[in-house]
Amino acid sequence: MIKAVRDFTEYCEDDKAAVILTAERAVVGAVDSWILFLFYDGPEPSKEVFQNFTDIGAVLNTARKRSFADMIAWSNWVVLPGFNVLGGTETIPLPDASKAETVLGDIHAHWRPVPKRIVQKARERSPDLIGMDDSVDRLIMEVNFIFLLPSDYEKMQGVMKETYSGIREKVVGWQKDGTLPDAYVPILMSYGNSQQDYFARLKPESRALAKSVASKVDPKGLFRDRTGGWKP
Repeated sequence: MIKAVRDFTEYCEDDKAAVILTAERAVVGAVDSWILFLFYDGPEPSKEVFQNFTDIGAVLNTARKRSFADMIAWSNWVVLPGFNVLGGTETIPLPDASKAETVLGDIHAHWRPVPKRIVQKARERSPDLIGMDDSVDRLIMEVNFIFLLPSDYEKMQGVMKETYSGIREKVVGWQKDGTLPDAYVPILMSYGNSQQDYFARLKPESRALAKSVASKVDPKGLFRDRTGGWKP
């Protein structure tokens, strides 16, 4: 599975295809399973697009043709009423094929490919705040913890911080020793944890742009002072 998601990120040239690979662990590691989300924005993908994944086989296959409305409604199965959920994220450069098992095998999380093609398409349309370059393929890693008691929230925030910080430390170490390329790896705002510093991971020019826009549209600081979330 790790090799399949790594190779998909580098080699897939079909802009209609997308993958999210999820590693699920529960009951103190007694349950260790994979959930794979495949998406194709078209009538029918070619056999080769997802073949590295489908050749592995599945215990349960729920893939089918759906409308966008049906797909969004169906995705509610992941919502667990009565449980608390914490999320965090990290971004890593895609490892070379010879080093994929070392890097990805050491980080058991959610893998969301960000191939160069996505960045190239975004840059063709217009500049954006995150400002990724297309020098490398990347993987966005999302970490989620699900727990029952609200009283455990502070403790789980500590666990979350240890987790995403640990991933970051590993990535920086691999970049220093040449295992991973020394590439720009901002975090994705959509999945960031409140403790993570989103703007600190942006390029200086992007941070300056965010501050400039904020000062123009919110000169009196209404949203800055009365809303939550990250501030430039």
